[in-house]
Amino acid sequence: INDYRAQNPLTMGNFTMSYMTLGTFFGKDGDNFTSRIFDQMLQNRTVISRRLGELNPEVTVNPNAPYQPGFGPNQTDVLLYSFLAAYRGVDAESQSLDMFPDIPIPNWRVQFDGLKNIPFFKDRLKNIVITHGYQSTLSMSGYQSNNAYNQVGAGYWDDNPFGYTELDPNNNFVSRFFLNSVTLQESFNPLVKLDLTFNNDIQATVELKSSRNISLNFPNNQVTENNTFEVAVGAGYRVAEFPFPFLINGKRIANQLNIRLDIGWRDNATVIRKIEEEVQQVTAGQQALNIKFFAEYAFSKSISARFFFDHVGNNPFISNQFPTATSNGGLSIRFTLQP
Repeated sequence: INDYRAQNPLTMGNFTMSYMTLGTFFGKDGDNFTSRIFDQMLQNRTVISRRLGELNPEVTVNPNAPYQPGFGPNQTDVLLYSFLAAYRGVDAESQSLDMFPDIPIPNWRVQFDGLKNIPFFKDRLKNIVITHGYQSTLSMSGYQSNNAYNQVGAGYWDDNPFGYTELDPNNNFVSRFFLNSVTLQESFNPLVKLDLTFNNDIQATVELKSSRNISLNFPNNQVTENNTFEVAVGAGYRVAEFPFPFLINGKRIANQLNIRLDIGWRDNATVIRKIEEEVQQVTAGQQALNIKFFAEYAFSKSISARFFFDHVGNNPFISNQFPTATSNGGLSIRFTLQP
């Protein structure tokens, strides 16, 4: 009774916490979507292999060998910590070897409207609001303890994070947990956004957004990375009493006119980076241009007319896809029945 141990314990679940990968967010891909961050991940493996070997009493570390026994280039924990160090932008020597970090890293969202009190802006604008937000998360979905890890006796399992003893068919140490994938999601939503209201009631918006989603898949030994960058510019104007140019029932009416123009540009690319083959290939993505315009005039409380024009153009990155463009416009009249 005093030497009670759980036999074949099972730990499973999902893990998500706020994280910080800002150090590599603005790193640009090279020619043909190659990534220096991914290259750094591959280089980190030798350092992580040595560090894990030094923590395991089963291993005699050979400082001249690129990888230590049981901690080869595709061993689960070697890949995990090499991945996190590279995309955090930290040295592999200082990367934490704790699979589940204890302290979440704060994300933020900031709005500032104090510029409207500065005389230069006050003379021209009724209001100006600047918005900035950042969010980053680390997720491990569907992890499960591996009962083949560190069997200290028949049916007994030692929950020591560095007590690797069992080897898989590839002569790598069995990891403490089964992992299908680890995902880093990061976004500036927005990177910066300006909301402007001018003294003449023109409203304008300028917004930049950027995001990336990076997933390390262990069964396939590959990293899938999706990067998105968006720019949006818009302006609108409302005239409370706009004189209609034609007479209606012998009268000239002057009612509300709303005008709005929005232009957006989006760059989106998905790249698969294969670890064992060291191949990096774009598999999806495009550059897209969106234009939306409308002018809406209210003839009365129950009748309004709307002229609109929309354009969407796509330029794909994949050679077997073709650029496309779609435009449509027209005039719609809306009747509102009132009791």
